[in-house]
Formats: sequence, structure tokens, C-alpha cells
Amino acid sequence: MSPLLLRSPRSSFLLQHSAFSVLLLLLALAAGLQGAWIDATEEELADTQPQVDPNAGAEYLRQTIEIDDIDRLSASVHHYERLKIYTQAAAERLERRHFTKRYDEESVQMRVTTPDGIARTLRAEAASGDNGLPGEMQRAGAALYFETSSVEPGSVVEIEHVTRSRGGYAYDFIMALGAQFPIRELDFRFRPAPKLRLRWVVGNATYEENPMSFEGSYQELVFHNLAAVEEEPYRPPYYEVSPWIMLSYLEWNEDDDPSPERYWRGESRRLAGENKRWIEGGDHHVEETCEQLTAGVTDDWERLQRLYAYCQSDVLNLSPLDRPQSMETRKWAADPGKTIKEGQGLSIDINTLFASLAEAAGYEVQLVQVSDGRKLAYHPQVRAAFSFPRYLIGVKLDENWRFFDPADPYLPCGVINWWNTGVPALFPDRKDADIHLLQNTAEPLTTTTRVADFELQEDGDLVGLAQVALIGQTALEVRRKYPKMTQHRDRWLRQYLLPKDVQYKLEGEVEVINLTAVEKPLILKAQLTVHRFAPTAGSTLKLTPSYTHATEPSMFTAEERQTDVVFHYPWKEAEQITIKLPEGAEWVERSQPQSIVDHEKMTHKAALFYDEETNTLTYRRLLRCELGRMRQEGYASLKQLFDAIHTQDQHQVTIQL
Repeated sequence: MSPLLLRSPRSSFLLQHSAFSVLLLLLALAAGLQGAWIDATEEELADTQPQVDPNAGAEYLRQTIEIDDIDRLSASVHHYERLKIYTQAAAERLERRHFTKRYDEESVQMRVTTPDGIARTLRAEAASGDNGLPGEMQRAGAALYFETSSVEPGSVVEIEHVTRSRGGYAYDFIMALGAQFPIRELDFRFRPAPKLRLRWVVGNATYEENPMSFEGSYQELVFHNLAAVEEEPYRPPYYEVSPWIMLSYLEWNEDDDPSPERYWRGESRRLAGENKRWIEGGDHHVEETCEQLTAGVTDDWERLQRLYAYCQSDVLNLSPLDRPQSMETRKWAADPGKTIKEGQGLSIDINTLFASLAEAAGYEVQLVQVSDGRKLAYHPQVRAAFSFPRYLIGVKLDENWRFFDPADPYLPCGVINWWNTGVPALFPDRKDADIHLLQNTAEPLTTTTRVADFELQEDGDLVGLAQVALIGQTALEVRRKYPKMTQHRDRWLRQYLLPKDVQYKLEGEVEVINLTAVEKPLILKAQLTVHRFAPTAGSTLKLTPSYTHATEPSMFTAEERQTDVVFHYPWKEAEQITIKLPEGAEWVERSQPQSIVDHEKMTHKAALFYDEETNTLTYRRLLRCELGRMRQEGYASLKQLFDAIHTQDQHQVTIQL
């Protein structure tokens, strides 16, 4: 990974391009961004060999991103993409290109020029049904897509789309620069708001700065030979390993622009002031409420649970659930006492109320800001508030800090989202910058427990009850998605109860238990039939007792990997699958699956048990993973381990009818 780059000195850009040719290029691209397409050249149509990656199925000949912040009332971002298709597989990948509904049909366009030079402009269509889109978009009108059957190997594809904002773009604005295919050249141009100075930071890429001004006010960076962003399972956060750019306007005069160290020292002092202002109170509403909630309770954890439940359930949260807190854009309540009186507040109000109640109960409390491990964790050179977007409450118990987020309605007491743990956090300090990794102690292990009770039919069908209980981060994921999955909710839930790619019949709907009782395991259960689960071979059946994993691929299928493997949180799978054999049938050969590993960080155990009296097979499996982050160099060994587990998951037994 290349180092984080601040503005580089002017490079040899103009030594490589004449001023006249650069001007023509910029004018041509500007025309493209205004809806006038650039005809494919004979050289582009005849091109048969990718340049950035010889194995790529497609390659962006050029991308242009133009951000115009000159008018704060109608700031805009224009994207222009020019893509060469080399293989049929790449053409099929393009079919899955979709845009969320923040675009309208007029702001997204695509043109395809086939190898014979015939150009056709495509229009975006509103999705109806799932159309192969991600689950949250599987409702009519939630997304736009293109019918791209005309795309074939050798084609040149142009895509243009525009987004607009009324709030301006360069206030702590970060953008991903990578794409699913390699990029030969990416031109990033920005026209800042009048009388404001712009700062940018680039991560994981090198660039050239064009000293020419375009129309008198554009600033331009040029990137070359950007590798494709690989969609690898368990990859690190995007902004850690892939190219990005962050823009912000300077809030200080040139001479007063602080160093990163000074900036973060000031942020820790600011947070210390907020701790004193919002937590260290003495407000009688807070003290009275704390006394009422904890009356007669002496156990520390039970006291905190009562305070947490009050803040999470009894105070109406006015913040959108899917929008992070922002100290720049939110108007906070004057004090926690006001939140109690009004019975409502923003996310930050609810969290500071919990902090004030815990402080009134006699605990040491602190307000902290934490980074988001899904995106960009804190970097010392990035002086931006979005480095720490979420406020959490730390409470000291038995010399250990536990962290709480009652503003999130899906989080049990003492549990925080995986992307807020093990990542840098900003702590209050009146003297120095206090930034270190946040570790939440004693958080429950994320666990998936599957139990099934089946009868095997002579035709190979499995009939019976399947149940799964979810604890921890997996339960959080299901609870978050459940309200959004309106159209295909039942089909979505079945994936937790059924093997992949099987024919089945469900008796009624999937039963969901403890959906809103976040302190309890989330349980899904269904009565079902899996057709031809055990293939017949004459008078025998070939049965895979692992059931859920019988048709799954191995966890890692690629032979090579570009990034580290990151298991974001420890997890465990525990399974017990009971299968009653047909009357008169017999388990022959009596072969057993093997246990693969028993280590401090990783455990796999598998065994089959047979009850002759009831003619029943019971399969038990335990898989526990606490590996954390594994270096890319060790990927081959990790893959070998999970391949061995997969082999045992595919273990078959013979049933003689």
C-alpha cells in the first residue's frame, strides 16, 4: 500500500502533454459531461489487449470526475466513464450495473458502440421486482438499471451520471476512486466555492497535479493505471486498501493552519469540554430519574441495564436510523434534563442522557468518538471530523471500560457494532491528543446455533423442523435488514434455514421470535421439506448429514488474494442435525467426518452418532473462529485450512433401504 499523500509538487504533467493537447482533452471531456458523447476511435474499437492488467476482462480507457462547488445551491458531481469490453464475462458483469433512486432517469445515461462502429444510446429504467439487485433494492422503483444485452466483446461503453447537492461537496468529502475494472487514466477535477481554500488528501494512489487552470478555476489531478478493486470475502475496509481522495475547505488562515498533531490535540480538548458540559451535571431531572430507575438494585450490571433500557426504549429517537451522527449538522438538546422532560431527542441526546444517568449512579463515565471500521479508520494526516463519526459512552466497571450505544435500537446493553470496536477512537483529554484503539470488554461471542429434526424419506426428501438461533453481530444484521425487506422478506429469511440451491417446500411462513427483544437470541424456525436432498443410487441413498453446509462452496475459492483477510469479530457455529432414517433402512459403512483443528484461535469438531433403537443419525458440528486479521502472505495456508473443513462438511454416508 502506498503511503498517504498530501498535495504533491507540480510534476512532469506538462512535459508529457503539450498545453494545446491538454486543453483539447479537457474541452472534449467537458462536452462529454454535458451529454455529448465522444465517438469511439478506430484504435479503441480495434484494441484487443488490456494495458493495466493483461488478465482483465474489461478496462476503463478513461474516467472523469468533475465536481463543481462554485454555486452552493446547486453543487454537482459529473461522472464520465469510458470502458472497453474484452470478454463475454465482463459484458455479463456490466449487466448488474445499477443506480440507486437518488438518480433520476434523465441523469443517468449509457451508450454502447459495438465493434462494427454502430452506436446505441441506452436509457435507464426503473426497477420492478428484484431484477437481480441487492436485497435492500428489491422493491419496485428503488433503483435504476440498464438493459445491456447489446454489449459484446470489443464494444466501447460510455456511462454518464450526475448527482447534485444543496450543501456543497467539499466539507469533509471523501470519494472512492477505484472500480470493478482497471482504469488507465482518471481525471479528477474540482472547482471550489469562491473565496475558500481547498485541501485534499489522496490515499493508496499516486497522481500528477495539472498546474493549468480550466475555465479559470478548476483544479485537476490525474491518476494512471489504477488496479481493479477486487471483491474479496473478508476484505479490509475499502479506504484502507483502495484508492480514494478526501476534500475539505480550510477553516483557518494560511499562517494559522494547524499541524495534524495540533489539530487532534484540539479535538481531544474539545471532547473533554463536551464531557464536562453534558455529563458532569447535577440536573435534578437526571438525578430523580436515576434514583427511580435503580431503586432497590445493587448489582452494577443490572443498574446499567435499567438505565440503558430507559434511554433506548422510553425516549423517542428523532434521528434517522441509517444516518450517522454529525456534530456539524445536528442541533443537540440543551442538556440531558431537557431530553427527559421532552421524552425525545437525537441520537447524541440519547447517548449523553445515558452517560449522565450513569454518572449520577456513581460510575466513572466518558463520552468518546469512534471511527467506522467499514470505511476509513482514523489517519493522523486526515484532519477531518468524519474520522470519528459515532459517539459512544464508556462506563468503567471493575477497572475495565465497557462501551454503550443506546441510541441504536438494535444493540443490546453492552454490545456495540463490530465496525466500532478494535478501531481508533478519540478520547477526552485536556492536554494531549488521546487516540487509541477502542476494545469493548466482555462482549458476547457472535453465535449461530442450528437445530433440525428431520425424517428422511425413501425418495431422498428431508421433512421436518429447522431452527436457527442468532446471537451477536449476525442477529444485529438480521434485525437491521428486517424492516427493509418488505417484498421478499420470507425468501430472504430462508437462507438461514436451508442449504443453498435446493428445491424445497415451506409449510407456512418463517416464524421469527424475539425480533424486537434485542437482549434475547433472535430465533428463526420453519417446517419444511427439502426435495431430493439425498440422491438415490439403486436401493441406496447418499446422505450429507451436515445439511446446511451440504451444498455450500468453501469459504475461500480464489487461489490467490490481493488483500489481507479480516474476520471483523469472533464467531461460532454450533449445529445439531437429527435425521430419522426410513423404516428398515440401515446406515452402512459407518464412516465418520473428521475434526480438523483444535486451537486457541480456531476450533473445528464434527461427529456422527447413531441410535439403533430409534434408527436415527445425529450430526454435531462446532466451528469457532477468533483469528482476527490474517496477512495476505498466509492466505494459502488459511485457504487450505478452510478447504479441509469444507471437505468434512461434504462427508456423505450410505443409507441402505
